[in-house]
Amino acid sequence: MNNLIRTLCFSLIIISSASAQDSVQPGEFIIEPPTLQNLGFEWYINSDDNRNATVKVEYRIADHPLRKIAELIDFQFVRDEVKDSYGKNGNVSVDPEILLKLMFLLFYENVSSERALMKILPE
Repeated sequence: MNNLIRTLCFSLIIISSASAQDSVQPGEFIIEPPTLQNLGFEWYINSDDNRNATVKVEYRIADHPLRKIAELIDFQFVRDEVKDSYGKNGNVSVDPEILLKLMFLLFYENVSSERALMKILPE
């Protein structure tokens, strides 16, 4: 009888801990100023006893014109064009594909300078 009770209790503990993993709830959402290392928000998760819950956060404008441009233009070609200009020693350079995309944004958004572009990028 004692073994049966122990088995039942053990089973209830396993079942309750398994259901607790699926019962996480979003908690407080705090918006802070963004930095280079942080997007500027904290999102607390309630009922995550084992602290392994994850949240997928996406914010995108569905029909933004830049999405269509990204589908039509493959900016990776620039890497092959400039690969001989990049050295092997020293600091890691900015990816040429990223630089080309930034220059494209500069003209597309009619931004006056690279410095101005860096200020509006978080938007």
